[in-house]
Amino acid sequence: MEHLYFEKDKVQKESAFVIQIENITSKESLLSEYAKKMRCSYFGKNWDALYECISDFSWIPQNNIIIIHCPLADLKPDVRNVYIEIIVDALIFNTNMMKEGKDVKNIDFVFDESDKDYIENYVSSYRKRKHA
Repeated sequence: MEHLYFEKDKVQKESAFVIQIENITSKESLLSEYAKKMRCSYFGKNWDALYECISDFSWIPQNNIIIIHCPLADLKPDVRNVYIEIIVDALIFNTNMMKEGKDVKNIDFVFDESDKDYIENYVSSYRKRKHA
């Protein structure tokens, strides 16, 4: 899927707003990392608020947003799956907005290489379930 990467070197954009998501072991720690690093004054620290923020980023002046993750292995599978679904849905939303000619930010998600197979398999199965 476009905008999902597994090598940090592949996503080098000048003047990008970069968010490093580190030390995530739970839903709470993931949402806390976003709360600290997104600079969003209205972030509500729940899944819906995360989706809204990563689909928007209108408060960030840069057009390119890069979100770099530490390995996700410490997250419980249900939390990891919900998080991946939120990312996929946000990327689909942004793609649709671009197709409609709307001005949206370019958002890239970079994951650790160790998460590649899990994320690619989950994204594939999620998209099949959504379109079934």
